[in-house]
Amino acid sequence: AWLIRHPPGAWIHAVLAATALAETLFPPLPGDVLFVVLAGWCGGGALAAAASGAAGAAGCLAGTILLLAAGRRLGRSRVRPFLLRHLGESRLARAESLFERRGGPVLLASRFIPGIRSAVVVVAGYSGMKPFRAFCWAGGSALAWYALLAAAGAALGGSLRAVESLMRSYEIWFWTALCAVLLVVLAWRAAGRRR
Repeated sequence: AWLIRHPPGAWIHAVLAATALAETLFPPLPGDVLFVVLAGWCGGGALAAAASGAAGAAGCLAGTILLLAAGRRLGRSRVRPFLLRHLGESRLARAESLFERRGGPVLLASRFIPGIRSAVVVVAGYSGMKPFRAFCWAGGSALAWYALLAAAGAALGGSLRAVESLMRSYEIWFWTALCAVLLVVLAWRAAGRRR
């Protein structure tokens, strides 16, 4: 009931944009789920959904510009080892293969490709695709993706009690996982000291 009694102010759109930016730059972040919940907190209705979607697209586009610039400026030889460490050979090969075969249309679909969505943008940066062209293709993807997430949030906004229940479940799992990780780290350190 806290969410219902405390509707967000205008600041929520900056938070939505920051969430989309962070999720674009750091893909393991569960930004999409957080975005839907925050967009739902904004309430239902077309205007709230449009404002949420625009904020998300703006944050994603800012991240897209940074990823394109990083790929272009640093080049394939400097970026590829980083991507290999974080994605693995199979995911990076998939991103490069998709981009080489389809280019722009892959960027248009990139937000909908789990696991490699940001990598495809970096690959576009180091592939030599014109920056404005790459931005337009990736921008279409960002607009479609965040319109979809904002619509999902608006649909959830009508049932904030369900969202609050979801957050309660998520909170329990979060603290359980955090405690488990802490125990593993402590056990690992203790085992290392015994050697």
